[in-house]
Amino acid sequence: MTVDWLRLLMMVAVGGLIGYATNKVAVRMLFRPMHPRKVLFFRFQGLLPKRKAFIAEKMGQVIEDELLSKDDIFDAILNPDTIETIKTTLKEKLLTKIRGIIPSMFRTMFASGLDELIENFIDQEADVLMRDVFTTLKDEGLARLDMPALIKARVDAMDLLAFEKLILDIVRRELRHIELVGLMLGMVIGALQFLMFTFF
Repeated sequence: MTVDWLRLLMMVAVGGLIGYATNKVAVRMLFRPMHPRKVLFFRFQGLLPKRKAFIAEKMGQVIEDELLSKDDIFDAILNPDTIETIKTTLKEKLLTKIRGIIPSMFRTMFASGLDELIENFIDQEADVLMRDVFTTLKDEGLARLDMPALIKARVDAMDLLAFEKLILDIVRRELRHIELVGLMLGMVIGALQFLMFTFF
């Protein structure tokens, strides 16, 4: 029995085209229409624009719970190198301020010993002072930092085109794969249909 290669090619091509077009439309319907459209008795809107507020809320919760907690942010910002830099800057600023408020008569009396006295005092007290400040900042500041609410507010403030771009920037490649999978599955189904109609 001879194989009708042209018919096989046509069925594979049509199946692939249908599979690709179906997945392309399905991916497109994630985003469009952006605003509700009424067709007969039905209202249509893209899934992501319709659920934007819910997605924004969940995005903030997932980021804080699973990816980046407030403690992670605090520890990343105030690492040992940063703390040392802050301490050095604080020491320089304090020295400048203290020199500025001490009358020149006293500076002359103490000569360079005054600077040394101030530096020693700052070196001894800076660690305790900064530890107290950072502890307060962590306890009070982080307690008031509501990351999910901040992220939700930022996403809510986006217009729908910017929101679509944000999502596409994250999952564009995966959506492209979905379309190609539709093409491949459609081609396989077309080939299987040819086999069924030809040999059964």
